[in-house]
Amino acid sequence: MLTNRPDSFHNKPEVITFRSYENFDPEHYKQLLSSAPWHVGQLFDDVNDQAYLWNALMNNTLGEVAPVKKMRVREKDVPYMTSQWKSAIRAKRKANDKYLQNKTPENWEFRCKARNEATKQRRIALKQYWCKKSNDLKNNPKAFFKTSKPFLGSKSCTERNDIHLKINGSMIMDQQHLAEEFVEHFATLVDGIGGTAIERKSIEDFRDHPCVQRIQYENRNSTQTIAIESATQGQVHAALDSLNINKATGTDGFPPNALKIGAKELSTPLTTLFNSRINKNVWPSEWKCGHWAPVYKKDDRNAKENYRPITLLPCVSKVLEKLVGAQINSGFGNCIYQNSSAYRKAHSCETTLINLVEDWRLARDQRQVVSILSTDM
Repeated sequence: MLTNRPDSFHNKPEVITFRSYENFDPEHYKQLLSSAPWHVGQLFDDVNDQAYLWNALMNNTLGEVAPVKKMRVREKDVPYMTSQWKSAIRAKRKANDKYLQNKTPENWEFRCKARNEATKQRRIALKQYWCKKSNDLKNNPKAFFKTSKPFLGSKSCTERNDIHLKINGSMIMDQQHLAEEFVEHFATLVDGIGGTAIERKSIEDFRDHPCVQRIQYENRNSTQTIAIESATQGQVHAALDSLNINKATGTDGFPPNALKIGAKELSTPLTTLFNSRINKNVWPSEWKCGHWAPVYKKDDRNAKENYRPITLLPCVSKVLEKLVGAQINSGFGNCIYQNSSAYRKAHSCETTLINLVEDWRLARDQRQVVSILSTDM
């Protein structure tokens, strides 16, 4: 019989910040958005001031219906955790805190009852978990080791969230030191590409390059220019309504779900805000800030070269980026080489491979030789 050892699921608790939707009322939220003084932002000429005011109004409005709270959570729950057991644990903590503040016999009895209830729910959760797993293992006996491994107390069974790097032969575990190492690595990642001579050249030095001349020749008859036009309220509304609510919250603290629910009410002030940036060709400084995180790619986890940076930007800036990007892509649509799949809608590696295989098949039907040259740019 397997029993869980105390050190098998020892996870370091952490405090997270989140928006509580426990008492969230969508209709009340929409009313607050409709009555907010968004027009005050038009009094400012500086786009950064306009963005600051918009963020302040949005933060105050959202704070009334979905306040920011903090909660202590574990990095990873045990596999047999249930909602009933989790509620009993919270009740036990509240009863314990109440007793420590006022040590009365009543609070002591309440504390004991809450503790016993938490223990009871834990035993029930374990029993239900193993009953279910026993039935599952009858159909899939190969999953026995994977199911029982977390209960064996092995250090390898717990997932490590902290990154450890090997720098100059030494293992670095301090997270502040690791952050500085990643910043230096990511900031200088492209240094030296093309040699040191490339850094001393300007655009004029490449005007006679064969690739540049070829592009100019292919577009010799093209008079098309790309001009970013102002966004309409309908476009902004559609962009907000198409947001993926499962995406993470950016540095502004506004979840995609909050923007999507208030898409109708936010479309008018955001249209004014977006068009101000388009007309002045200025991107707000706050929208350039983001939280970046190193994401493991493959091979050795202790080598910084095997990580890539992922930046989490404000959600509002991504909406404007989507609207501007659609205009740029449509403007380049006729200029991109027909066999190029990059930066084109409805084109991907799959479509490229299909076209190549079809060309090879036709060539082989005509008894021609097919030669393939593959390179990674």
